[in-house]
Parts: sequence; C-alpha cells; structure tokens
Amino acid sequence: MAEHINIAKAAIDDAQKGLRAPFVKKITGLVENKAPLGPNWLYLAQSSAQLGELSLVKQCLKFIGNDQTNVKEVIQKGGLLAQLGLVDDAMITLASIPAEKRDHAWFHFAGVLASQKGQFDEAEKLLDSTLEVAPLSGPTWLAYAKLGKVNMERFKQLQQLENQFAKTDKLNYCQYLYAMAELYDLYDNKAKADSFYDQATAVARSISSPEPYIVEEQQALVEKIITQHGDEFFDKFPESSSTDTPIFIIGQPRTGTTLLSKLLTSHSMIHGGEEQVLCSKALSPVKIGQIFDEKTKAIPMEQHLGLMEHFLSQHKHLLNQKGVASAHLNVDKTLDLINYVGFLSKVYPKACFVFVEREQSDAKWSCYKNFFNVGLGWSYDKNLIDSYFAEFERLKAHWFKHLGDKAISINYEKLVTSPNDELQKLCESLDVSFEDNMLAFYKTSEAVQTASFRQVRNPLNTDSIGQGRF
Repeated sequence: MAEHINIAKAAIDDAQKGLRAPFVKKITGLVENKAPLGPNWLYLAQSSAQLGELSLVKQCLKFIGNDQTNVKEVIQKGGLLAQLGLVDDAMITLASIPAEKRDHAWFHFAGVLASQKGQFDEAEKLLDSTLEVAPLSGPTWLAYAKLGKVNMERFKQLQQLENQFAKTDKLNYCQYLYAMAELYDLYDNKAKADSFYDQATAVARSISSPEPYIVEEQQALVEKIITQHGDEFFDKFPESSSTDTPIFIIGQPRTGTTLLSKLLTSHSMIHGGEEQVLCSKALSPVKIGQIFDEKTKAIPMEQHLGLMEHFLSQHKHLLNQKGVASAHLNVDKTLDLINYVGFLSKVYPKACFVFVEREQSDAKWSCYKNFFNVGLGWSYDKNLIDSYFAEFERLKAHWFKHLGDKAISINYEKLVTSPNDELQKLCESLDVSFEDNMLAFYKTSEAVQTASFRQVRNPLNTDSIGQGRF
C-alpha cells in the first residue's frame, strides 16, 4: 500500500511538471495492479485529465464512485466527467444514485447538467428541488437565474434572503449577487441590475484567484510572442508536412465563438467544436512564452523543428483520446488560442484561423456581467477588461499582418443578420459546400458548457446587439 501511494504521489508530481511519458507509465502500472488507493484514485484521474489522457481518466474512475450510498464520491466522479465534456457519462453516473439517497447537491448538479443539455424544463424542476432544502445555495440561484425562467414568486424569495446570504462565505454570496443582477435584468430594471453587478464583481475581486490577471505580465507575454514571431519567423522558418485543415476559432469571451462553432459543426464534414484546451497540453512541458532565446530575441531553429515534431505527435494523440481521428476540419475554440497562432500556422500550414469580432461595448459588458466558472480574473474589473481586450487586439493585429488568407474575420453582427452570406463565404474558405442544416444548429442535443448554453438553443437573432452598458 505504501509503495503504491509513493508511486501515485510521484505520478501527480509528473503531471504538474507536464511530464507525460513517465506519468502514463506509472498510472498504467497502478491500474494494471489494481492498486488499493481508495479515494486517491480521484486525484490520479484529475491529474490524467490535466494532461488530456482521457483513457486513463476513465480507467482511474472505475475504482471510485461504485458505492451508490456514497453520494459525495459519485458526484465528484460525475463532476470530473462533466469537466471533460462527457456530460452524458456524468448524467449516467448521477442516475446510479437511488432516489432516496439524492440530496440537494445531487439535485443541483443534475439541474446544471440538464441545462447544459438544453433540457430547461427538467433543469428548472431539479433546481427547484435543490432550493426547497437549500435556499441559501448561491450557485443554485445563479444556475436558476441563468435559465431565464424565474417567476416573480421565486424572485421575491431571493430578495428576502439578502441579509442571510451576506453572512455566508464570499463565493456563495458572490453568486447570489450575480443571480440578483441577472433577475433584475430579466425584469428590465437596469439600474438595480447594474448595482448588483457592481456589488458582485467587487466581491469577486476580493476572492483570491489561483491565476490572477496581472496587466504587466500579460503585456510582457504579448510582447514576447510578437517578438518571437516576427518577419524572420514567418519568412524563413519551415512548415511541417501536415495536410490537415484544422479550424481554429479565435475571439474574446462573449464574442460569438460558441455560436460560430455550433454553426460550423452542424456541417456534415466538420467536427469538434468545444474548447479542447489541447495546445498547451501538446506543447507541454514547454510553454509558449518559453520558446525564446533571451540573447538573440528569437526562436532557435533547431528547437522550433523539434517542437513542431513533438507538438504534432502529441496533438494527434490527444485528439485520438477524444475519439477524433485527425485534426482535419476539427474545430477548436479554446480561449488561449490567440497565443499559439504563429506556431500553429507552421505546424498546420493549411489551418484556417477564424477571428470573431463583435461590437466591443457589447462583448465587454457581457464579460462583466457573467460569473465565469473558470475564474477569468480580468472579467471582474472594467479597467482590466479594457486591458485584456487591448492586448488581445494588439496580438490579433500582428497575426493578421503575417497570416494572409489563412486569417478570416467574421463579424458577429453580420453573422446573425446575414448568416447565409457569411457562412457561404466561410465555407468557400474551408473548401466545403454550404449546408442548410448549419442554420439548424440550435436543434442539437449536444451539451453546451459555456455561458452561451441558453442562447445557442435558439435560432439566430439580434437580441444581444446593442445591449452593452459598459
């Protein structure tokens, strides 16, 4: 037992350092030996997820959550599956709990999953059940408010709980405030809504973040990436021999990247679509800002060639883990793709980089008013939002300068008002024919795990244009 624990600790340390091969070897050995690690298997599953090793995640999870009376462990197992985008598997895991054992945490999680699947009536019932026994659950009220279906009776109940919520922990109180703001917005009381958004973001700023947004650090990273990928890089550095045409959708949060992704993946030949978060994993243990020689202020040629080979191998492996045969016509909309564009343009010479643009006042306001589960530290402060958007635009302008026809600009406002024209032009660039069913994207039963989960269940509309109060 002690030996197995030591191997598990060493494996977790490998994962934190991004050392895939030794990690996989250690975990595979523990799985084959059916090591008696008990709940520690969850930590190994989480470390496997950190590296994108989905097959290992599933193997580790086989050792936990099998006691149907242990609701907490089953929910933890389902939570990790959902985190990996395996929402159907998470729902099956939750369903294994007998009805008499289901507590408020179970109903909350089941309600969130139902909302991600577009099952809004079911989600409402499940969240209602949570609030009956846990009326001071901030996350549940926020999930409920996000459904856009809260009746006045429920709203009054929430208003009456303000003093009690103020005595709960900061994170819980913060989500309560966001819920109040959301509901005042729903009932068209903009002044009250804005007051609660300001209170909510103030509390959010006071909660320490594991990855705080520091303006100077972000500016330095952008400057380094631009310096790395200058004229010499684009003119002289070789490309790989890959003939795949991956589709990278790039844009700030709340600019319409989820919408465009759903439109594209409704095409019969295009797949993927979620935030795959594969680039950092495929490049690991190297980070994008480290591909740099401080003396020459450039990327060493030999290192570039080695990294391309390493990245292609790992990227293909990680896609296979997701059940994707190749990167060809695979859509990825991961938030940090903007940092990898130059490198990706050499790794995948035929890649298509689709930059989504939206009226900035609308996009910034939408970022400010949304509570992001992943904790985007800049989104709780208007000055930091301005800074984040400015650095994003600076880097985007650099990529457009060098990418030529590999870079495509899609305007959100044009997309929702003239979708046929915009999609036909985009399909031409991708060398596929436009399909009418692309416009039926909202009928999909696939889970949507971004803040746009409700909007993308409706046909294209202009409801979100001109709503910014930034």
